[in-house]
Amino acid sequence: MDDTIGQNKCLGEKCPNHCCTDKFIGLVNSLVYENSIECGKPLLDDDEYRRIYEFSGEEFIEMIDGKPYLKVYDDNMCAAFKDGKCSIYEVRPDACKLYPFYFDHTCGFCKDKNCPGNFTKADIVDEHFELLRKKIDLYEKEFRNKKDGELK
Repeated sequence: MDDTIGQNKCLGEKCPNHCCTDKFIGLVNSLVYENSIECGKPLLDDDEYRRIYEFSGEEFIEMIDGKPYLKVYDDNMCAAFKDGKCSIYEVRPDACKLYPFYFDHTCGFCKDKNCPGNFTKADIVDEHFELLRKKIDLYEKEFRNKKDGELK
């Protein structure tokens, strides 16, 4: 898979890095429910966890209720964002690869309004849909597991 999805539209070093320093709207409004402890932290699937763990150990992974999440500090700063860049870029989670795009359950495929990059619908490629499907499946599975656990 091409890890440079959308790179041509990024602002590069001029980017204010909202995706790494502010709560990512796609996770808040779509993939995780507002009242959950994980709000704003990307849940990692087995492949993402393995990639990050092999690259940097547990430095950028936070375990919550036995599940791996990308570590994000209370001020919404990603733990992997160091000296103005991503220190795990080569193995970053799929939510980061998808950015600035995300899925909203009422609107569909959307662009984070905080991203200053000049992205348009034309920048959405098949890889985006593959990554998005993978993330939606992961969160649906987690939601079902939590719901089933509450029913027992």
